[in-house]
Amino acid sequence: QGPEIADHALGLCLCLTRQIKKAILKNKIDRPIELKNKTVLIYGVGGVGSLIAERIKTFGCKIIAIDKELKPLNSFIDQIYSPENLKKILLKSDIIFICSPLTKETNLVFKKEEFNAMKKKPYLINVARGKIIHTSSLVNALKSNKLSGVGLDVTDPEPLNKNHYLNNHEKVIITP
Repeated sequence: QGPEIADHALGLCLCLTRQIKKAILKNKIDRPIELKNKTVLIYGVGGVGSLIAERIKTFGCKIIAIDKELKPLNSFIDQIYSPENLKKILLKSDIIFICSPLTKETNLVFKKEEFNAMKKKPYLINVARGKIIHTSSLVNALKSNKLSGVGLDVTDPEPLNKNHYLNNHEKVIITP
């Protein structure tokens, strides 16, 4: 299902950057952002991450990847780093795709420290596992206006309570 998940991740990215949710809810948008020349971090470059890199590269983005295996670069990935470089790379990233499997190393890897290390107001998209993101840290980052938008195909817990903050935030898109 790698191609379908990669397509879905790109769909979430475009919905966020083109402000589709806001357009539907409020019938107006601010100026959408162009993807060209944006720096994209792909956290986990297995099958799904590699396919996301291939797709988003066509928009003219610079692709930086983080993976525990320093795989040889393919033509879609400009740079690859090991996980201990995450905070340094977050500082440069306009859009962050989480595509990593859930392991003891990736469990809750995106928490308060990582949100604080991020570049000003990136977009965050998780199509991997909900437990990779510390949910209350994500909520706090949104409350502090640290993120431009969040696309989630997974949450922790899953599903979220109907009244959960993330379900009702205008900058968040959650798909089942």
